[in-house]
Amino acid sequence: MEKKAWPYVAGMLDAEGTFQIAVDRRPNGITGMSLQITISNTDIRLMKWLSSNFGGKFYRRKNQRGFSTKDSPDIYFWFMFGKQNQEAFLLGVLPHIVAKKQEAVLALEFVRMTGWNKDRKLQIAEEMKAAKVGDLEKDRKENLVKLTPSEMSAFAAGVFDGDGSIGQSVELTQKRLILMRWFLMCFGGRFDQRSMNGGKTYFRWRLSGKKNKKEFLLDLVPHLLLKKEQAKNLLNSIEKGSATTDMLSTPPGVKTQSELTGDSKSDSTKT
Repeated sequence: MEKKAWPYVAGMLDAEGTFQIAVDRRPNGITGMSLQITISNTDIRLMKWLSSNFGGKFYRRKNQRGFSTKDSPDIYFWFMFGKQNQEAFLLGVLPHIVAKKQEAVLALEFVRMTGWNKDRKLQIAEEMKAAKVGDLEKDRKENLVKLTPSEMSAFAAGVFDGDGSIGQSVELTQKRLILMRWFLMCFGGRFDQRSMNGGKTYFRWRLSGKKNKKEFLLDLVPHLLLKKEQAKNLLNSIEKGSATTDMLSTPPGVKTQSELTGDSKSDSTKT
């Protein structure tokens, strides 16, 4: 496995991946527990790339996101099986993963355990659930992963292929505050906090300015797998002078970056 692929797949895990302990409960009690490492996406190219580079298997499931129209995309799930394979995979991504590092650490402890160890395994399962919720107070700057420039670009490409949007705007929507901090630290830009129907919170990071977008996309293009064409199209528009320089405004009720970080310098866009 090429070293440069680990940061990309770590970014994809932070965007579209899941670590979960499956507990087999029977009438006579718990009969087994296993680790599940999964990445989901609607693009089969990602599934084929994962299988080719890391092994594992992928499956197609129809209408998993509640869509009912005939044009709704199927969703694919890639799974990594086998304790030895899972351990090797976790060791590869752990130096690079940002938002789900604690889950990955717990997963590695789980696959390395020998014997039944029922109580500790159940404890790991609960700790993993708690880590998924995310504690904003623990998502501090000192927890951010520091990577080389090439690794940063590859990791960001993985996240953007999962949760990013590249059109006239360059933006990322995510539930984890720590990823917003990481993108802010590495690439500048701005982010804010928003609420969906039902009260769930998410964050949106955006990059403004043609120069900033161009530099960011030029770094990402060599690593992008799914959104390479969108990135090239925007770069072409910037070169031709037809791309817009979007102004970042904050709608009413949206918490700004300065409110979330306590930093009075609310505009951290690189110049």
